[in-house]
Amino acid sequence: MRIVSVSLPEDLVDRVDGLADGGEYSGRSEIVRAALRPFLHEADTERGIEGEATATLTLGYDEAVSDAVNQIRHDHGGPITTMVHGHTKGEGCLEILVLEGEAEEIRVLAEDLRGRKGIHRAELVWL
Repeated sequence: MRIVSVSLPEDLVDRVDGLADGGEYSGRSEIVRAALRPFLHEADTERGIEGEATATLTLGYDEAVSDAVNQIRHDHGGPITTMVHGHTKGEGCLEILVLEGEAEEIRVLAEDLRGRKGIHRAELVWL
């Protein structure tokens, strides 16, 4: 097996260690492997969708980045047919986007939002 080094925020490490200490997993590496399997399966499935498609994109993000999220929505607005926006406890926003159009346009929108600082969740579900 190859060794891969990953940097994680302290709170995430604490949560991973809590799972490992609970005995459900043999250690940090097993937890990371278990988390990556469904993520990679979903990524493979997502890449295989072509042509006209329908999906939802659920976003959870800090209100501080709402201007950036708004700009991305405007930049990639073609497939967005419906948007629901609400606020969570604290300084968070929750959005659900209904998307219809070319699968590649939908993927590009999701990819532009995923991994940005302040966006905690960007879950794409193909229908």
